[in-house]
Amino acid sequence: MLRITEQLKNNNQVVLILEGKIAGDSVIKLLNYCLNKIDDRKLLVLDFRGITFIDKNGIAMLEEIKDERVQITNCSLFVKKLLEDLIE
Repeated sequence: MLRITEQLKNNNQVVLILEGKIAGDSVIKLLNYCLNKIDDRKLLVLDFRGITFIDKNGIAMLEEIKDERVQITNCSLFVKKLLEDLIE
């Protein structure tokens, strides 16, 4: 199960605080949520502080949407290792 809480930081940034697992049906849920929030004028920040697991489909989805408008932050060491090519 994945919980998504949206925070509008300012007019240039939207933060999605994520909790749970990015696996199974939650991959599509997160993809759809992100696609609705990605905007040429705003930075989309995915705050992973509450993420405990990501399956291979979740990783592939993040690789697909990750660009200069999408930032991933606050990963645990485990998640950081899974996403090492996507985060700075």
